[in-house]
Amino acid sequence: MKLKRFLLRYDPPGMGLEVDDGGTLEVRHKDLPSANEVTSEDILKIVDDLIQSEKFLDPRKHQASLDTLLGRLYKMEVPARESNKEKKEKAAPREPRKEEPAKEEPAETNGLSEGLEVCLIRLGGKLQQHNGDLGVISKVKEEKYEVRLNIPGHDPVTVKIKGNDNLVPVDRRSPFKVGTPVAIRGLRNHTALNGCLGRVVECHIDANRFEVRAMESGQLFRVKKENLVPIDIAHMPFPYKENVEPNTNHSARGKHGDGADGSHGARSGGGDQPVDGAEDMIKAGSTVQLYGLKTAMVYNGQMAEVIKADPKNRRYEIRLQDDSVKTIRAENVRFVSSPTAKGHNQSQGHNQSPRQQKRPKEASSARQKPGA
Repeated sequence: MKLKRFLLRYDPPGMGLEVDDGGTLEVRHKDLPSANEVTSEDILKIVDDLIQSEKFLDPRKHQASLDTLLGRLYKMEVPARESNKEKKEKAAPREPRKEEPAKEEPAETNGLSEGLEVCLIRLGGKLQQHNGDLGVISKVKEEKYEVRLNIPGHDPVTVKIKGNDNLVPVDRRSPFKVGTPVAIRGLRNHTALNGCLGRVVECHIDANRFEVRAMESGQLFRVKKENLVPIDIAHMPFPYKENVEPNTNHSARGKHGDGADGSHGARSGGGDQPVDGAEDMIKAGSTVQLYGLKTAMVYNGQMAEVIKADPKNRRYEIRLQDDSVKTIRAENVRFVSSPTAKGHNQSQGHNQSPRQQKRPKEASSARQKPGA
């Protein structure tokens, strides 16, 4: 026996089931409740009873069609049925809801979090050369930090720092104006000032220079804008006491004239302090430190004396501590100290050390490049 079609009877309400019984068509009539006795919820039950009354009715095939037809017969909106999945979930015992693990936030220690741009300060030993360098914190574990530095002209460097006394958050949104806290950076001729913290006290926009008062010493320095970076002292991870009574015994700016490197200098109790003009060559007789060498890494960190500067080719002729003389590129030296009177005379060729006078040929043969 096979169902062919459904037939509706509106008055009185009923339904005919046309079936094929071995080639013979017959209609089985089903009386239904009157409209005033039926609600929309009752329609679902009536359909279920119809399906159960005849074996040839399959709930998977006919349930949805019967719901629609009876809804049309009684002119009612039939509520949606629960799916089998929903019935199983409702019947099954409800397990306690598993809380999703909280999203892992970037590690943070004392306000210093991963991805934060910082300026390095107060570093000593081998890391001293990075004072004033800018970088991004790449990893934080307790109070140990890894900072990725991007030094112009060099491959990225990652330094490891323990404790938070050597990191200052950078605030790129802060404008350069009077009162802005800044860090001095990128000086070549006065590397001891790199990483020094101060506040802008005067702005010389036309000259692209700013007078900065050091927070600790109270000294005044006139610095180029490119050698300053604004910092966020409100979120510094360590207390930093400013000198509220800076040195006031300023020497006249024109007493010694402009700085030897072309800068105007800075006013302080100790006389003029030229801090900018970093692109000028280092004077003969000065002490420098070698760094950044790739093919002659053994020389990195060694001190040397500048014998002669070659501004055109941006190179120096230097004398190492073993009296060997070499030529090196300007970007591979860092200024350490100015020439002494004795050292300056020697660097100009007026005098030679006794060792050099005894072995002029050896000194001459030692003039070679370190290969960097």
